[in-house]
Amino acid sequence: MTSQSGQTKRFLECVKRYLKAQGKTYADLASALSVSEATIKRIFSEETVSLNRMDEICAFLGIQLTDLASMVEQESTLLSTLTEEQEQNLVNNPKLLLMLYFLLNNWSVEEILNEYAIEEPEANTLLALLDRLKLIDLLPNNHVKILVSRTLNWRIDGPIRKFFDQKVRGEFLQARFDRSGDFLKFYSGKISIASAKAFEKKLMLLVGEFHDLIKDNASLPEEERRGYSVMLAMREWEFSLFSEYRRG
Repeated sequence: MTSQSGQTKRFLECVKRYLKAQGKTYADLASALSVSEATIKRIFSEETVSLNRMDEICAFLGIQLTDLASMVEQESTLLSTLTEEQEQNLVNNPKLLLMLYFLLNNWSVEEILNEYAIEEPEANTLLALLDRLKLIDLLPNNHVKILVSRTLNWRIDGPIRKFFDQKVRGEFLQARFDRSGDFLKFYSGKISIASAKAFEKKLMLLVGEFHDLIKDNASLPEEERRGYSVMLAMREWEFSLFSEYRRG
């Protein structure tokens, strides 16, 4: 059973996506509810909201609370973790992995074929395999319904995580990060485990915003979009050069 706090989080995440889809801002919502923008931001960051306030938010969006509940329920059916077999099939077939990756990023099959050396018969085979693996629902005319969450969790020591460690991580970091749009920062400090968990929560909000941007930008012409990758990392860690000098 989903906890009350978990349900509230899912409702607010759906509200945020709906706001963006309508081109509305926190400031617009705050004005409609006669509260400060800081209050609205606090609702979303602390993930606490009363039923009456949620009704007011839905009224501003022009939907019923039951409509919002239906959206949340539909999103909750997406796969957040794959089976070992599903991950292995993706790793074994780079084109299959490519196909799923771009479908998750709101590309049409036609756009994928235009950009990559995959012919239509092969694409049909790949789509059929994704359908058999229950990662998509293959619809007429090669339209697809995605069955996988964009914030997919990799299996610990699973095929995708091993593939990332062996093939992706080194290649991604082997760059100067000095071009326009590149960003690389590294910070360290001592914080409590509770604070680390709280910061992880904020990082996941950023992940959600990145995926929202992908969805929002999907309708832009291809020449206006660029392929960006983001890697967020945090762990309890001490530089080996320092640990060598630890007492005991």
